[in-house]
Order: sequence, then structure tokens, then C-alpha cells
Amino acid sequence: MADATRTVGFLFLATGVGLLVGEVFLKIDVLLVLGVGSIFLGIYSIAMSTELYVKSDVILAACAAGLENLDRVLGELGITGKAVYLPKAYAGEPRVFVPAGTGPTAVPDLRGDPTFLTGASSQLGLVISPPGHRLCSLLEEELGMSLDGLEPAAVANTIPPLITQGLGLARSMEIDEESLSFRARSPACSDLCASGLRACQQVGCMICSSICEALSRSLDAALRLESLDYDKASDTVTVRLARLEESA
Repeated sequence: MADATRTVGFLFLATGVGLLVGEVFLKIDVLLVLGVGSIFLGIYSIAMSTELYVKSDVILAACAAGLENLDRVLGELGITGKAVYLPKAYAGEPRVFVPAGTGPTAVPDLRGDPTFLTGASSQLGLVISPPGHRLCSLLEEELGMSLDGLEPAAVANTIPPLITQGLGLARSMEIDEESLSFRARSPACSDLCASGLRACQQVGCMICSSICEALSRSLDAALRLESLDYDKASDTVTVRLARLEESA
């Protein structure tokens, strides 16, 4: 959508310049009016094409507020485990299971789509929607296809350009689908990691969460967030995942 608007804008600009050149040679006043009008429309259209980037700032601000609220919930409930990203097969919708503790974790029974799990110790914890789920939905709209069953290599090749160039949410991003890891340079990630939110370390912000969800859904597998590290020197966030059975 933004690309189409930008293209129309440049067409208006080119038309406007052409009309002004024509007015210079033909001395027809109406060409001056039309030329100026076309140039104005062109500038306006190009400006409108950046609307998505403006909205990204709003989205990230909302993400921060949501993550702060999740941080309070995790703190008050004493939940310390790392998130397990679950594809649709487990509850009908993508979910994140945050274990109560850091010990061995088993995939919980999510029939009925509960929020709080109070069963066996290995299945005790909180079940939430991934913080990056709406971003995943937006990525699916841009791709024109579902992330479910999409080849992991396709996720690694198509998602980073959408996050960086398409949506302007990160300066750079690399996904290694074989090692189940990714790296990102994003002002949003930097700010949230620097704030020390446990929710960021245990679950991930909107951007990191969207990649975790995408990989989980493409593999149709439960993926545990093994680590989320921020290197201040390189301003880079590195996230490592593992299949649940490999990390239990």
C-alpha cells in the first residue's frame, strides 16, 4: 500500500514538472496552475506513503505499555520461567506458556484455553497470547499467506525485509532457521532491554515475540525461549530458541 502511494506521488511530481516546463515554452497560464497542483499532490502522496512509519512509533509505544503490565503480572505472581511458544495445534490459536519456575517444563494441557495453569509443577504457569501476534498478522497480510506451515527458510528470507524496510521497526535483522536464533538492531528492542523488564527477558517484546511465533508456527513445534541478550556495544539483541523436548 505504501509503495503504491509513493509511486502515485512520483507520477504526480513528474506530471507537475512536465506541465511547468510546458508553461515556460507555451506561455499557457493554465499549465502553471495544473503544474503547481500536480506537484502539491505528489508531495502530499509521498508524505502519506510514510504514514506506516509514523504508526510504527505508536505501535511500539503501545507495545512498551503492554510489556510493562505483563512485567507486573509476572512479578506479582512470582513467575520466573522462560516462555514456550506454541503453534495453533495446541489451543486453536498461537499461545505463549510462561512456566512458573525454571525447572523442567512439559507442554501443558490447553483444552479450554486457560489463562492460569495450576496442575503439575512442570505445567504450572501463565498462558497468554504472544505479544507479537498482531504484528504476525500484519506480516501475513503483507506476505499474502499464512505463517503456518511456511518453510522456515522462507520465514528467514521474507520476514527481515518486512520488519526493516517494509515497516521500519528495526535497522537490521537476521534469522537463522537452522539454529533457531535471530539477531536484531532496533531502537525499540534497545530501549526495552535497557529498561530491565523481566517480561522482555522471559517472553520478548512485540518484535522478538513475532519472530518467535513465526518460527514456532512454521515448524509447527513448541519452541522455548532459551536466551535473550542485549549487547550495548553493538546495539544488538540476540535471541536463541530450542524445541521444548531439547531444553527440558
